[in-house]
Amino acid sequence: MTSLGLNRDTETPYVEDSEEPRSDLGRWPFRLRCYFCGEEDQTVVEHEWDLTTWAWVIAFMFIFFPLSLAPCCVPQMLLTTHRCRHCHRVLGVTRPFVCGGVAPQE
Repeated sequence: MTSLGLNRDTETPYVEDSEEPRSDLGRWPFRLRCYFCGEEDQTVVEHEWDLTTWAWVIAFMFIFFPLSLAPCCVPQMLLTTHRCRHCHRVLGVTRPFVCGGVAPQE
């Protein structure tokens, strides 16, 4: 069972005992227990370009050239990967153009 809340000390979202990697942890570090090593800490976040980002850069070059630089500055246009601070394995990925934080649990 997963419980979702807000860490009072750091004001960051917190997930306890999740059983599988999340598909959307948002764009910022997220506190959770690693599914692989069991350590509890904030994730390390990496923003990187993927095919969707490159497609928008090319489209913006034809539509309005100054917008082609937008993916360099806007994290929502980049692929965001969350990794464990201890074992460095991938815990979750947020795709480009996905807004918001943690997806609600059903």
